Amino acid sequence: MYAIRVRAEEAVVEVVVSGRPDPEEAMRAVSQAFALAEAGSISRALCDLIAVGRDAPGIAVLGAATAARIGSGQRVAVICAKTQLAFCRRLARRTGFGDNLGIFTREADARAWLTAPSGHGTLSGPARRHLLPADRVAESARETRAAS
Repeated sequence: MYAIRVRAEEAVVEVVVSGRPDPEEAMRAVSQAFALAEAGSISRALCDLIAVGRDAPGIAVLGAATAARIGSGQRVAVICAKTQLAFCRRLARRTGFGDNLGIFTREADARAWLTAPSGHGTLSGPARRHLLPADRVAESARETRAAS
């Protein structure tokens, strides 16, 4: 299942996905979210994946479809559970997102990143550790391996 909300006052499209979305449902969610964003000239999106099952067949489709549609001026903040971080990082790396994707475990950090002019300026140290734009995913993986 998914729900899409347009927060016009914040100029943000919010997508909340739960359960085990199949690939077709994932494609519909991405398509509808981007259609609403384009219609409202909205360039920021918040995607909450916390309630998605780890083995959901459509989760990879969500990432790939978003990667295919996202423009250079758009930013997407993904909120996931700590248990989903590795998967989200891997998906971000494979889909080639740039600095316009942030992966977070806390909604407050995701919203702060979306509203900050540069995307990074207002986050605290702990929040920055959870911000993983795609160009930092490989670096983060190297740091994690080096620390172990």
